Amino acid sequence: MTNENASDVDAISVWDLMKLRSRVVMAIVAAFSLLAISIAFLTMPVYRASVVLVPSGSSGSTAGLGSMLGDLSNLASLAGANVGSDSNVTEAVALLKSRQFTEKFITELGLIERLYAKDWDAGRKQWNLPADEVPTLYDAYLHFDKDIRRVDQDPKTGIVTLNIDWVDAAEGAKWANTLVERLNETMRQRAINEANTSIELITAEMKDAATIELQQAIARTLETYVKSRAMANVQKDYVFRVVDPAAPADLNDFVRPQRALYIVCGPVIGIVFAVFFVLIWDFLTGQGGRKAGRISQ
Repeated sequence: MTNENASDVDAISVWDLMKLRSRVVMAIVAAFSLLAISIAFLTMPVYRASVVLVPSGSSGSTAGLGSMLGDLSNLASLAGANVGSDSNVTEAVALLKSRQFTEKFITELGLIERLYAKDWDAGRKQWNLPADEVPTLYDAYLHFDKDIRRVDQDPKTGIVTLNIDWVDAAEGAKWANTLVERLNETMRQRAINEANTSIELITAEMKDAATIELQQAIARTLETYVKSRAMANVQKDYVFRVVDPAAPADLNDFVRPQRALYIVCGPVIGIVFAVFFVLIWDFLTGQGGRKAGRISQ
């Protein structure tokens, strides 16, 4: 008998075996289908809130500073200025993802209990867990960073999208918008503090300048920092401007679970499992194969 004929016989034997155990196969497929449907419709939906951001341009407020400084560029670097750089946007994205920024956000909004709501007794205001299993602030950060928040940046356009996936659509949208507000405010305060430090240093250097020309050059530099500080004081969207704020998703507009995928995959997985189960059962009992062989004859 050739290998091709042997393969045909094996395929026929497996098919006959499935027919012989059809009730078992149908029961397994039905069980997996029912399980998949149950998971699809009983799992709590997760909604996505998205904020679309573009660089506001304020981070480039000192972009032309390098050419104005000339020989004073080292002084500007010493003062903490990002001369001619767009690094504020990169810094802001890194800050948004950072542990320190996230933990402060979680703490100030009191989100640990919300993130682990199934383990928190709101009535008694205590955890339903042993003391050594109570989630820490670091646990909350990891959960938030891995499962809830996602930050994507288009390298060509610079557009940043902040996504928050959460079971409460309105709450997720609020978190997304609040994160952006806090990010801009944190970066704005940093810019003000750095400008103040720069102004103090440059003012001290101007007093020690040996020539009038140097004093004038330092004065122009000082004026630039004063304008930069004034801009940071009045500009709310300091690093990012919100193009599309987050809004609560519709009730049926959730990202997880993907019900159609569950409904399709349930029977498929059931069939695969049923085939392996019947084959193993036949191998262990040694009965089905002989019966299937007689049926194929």
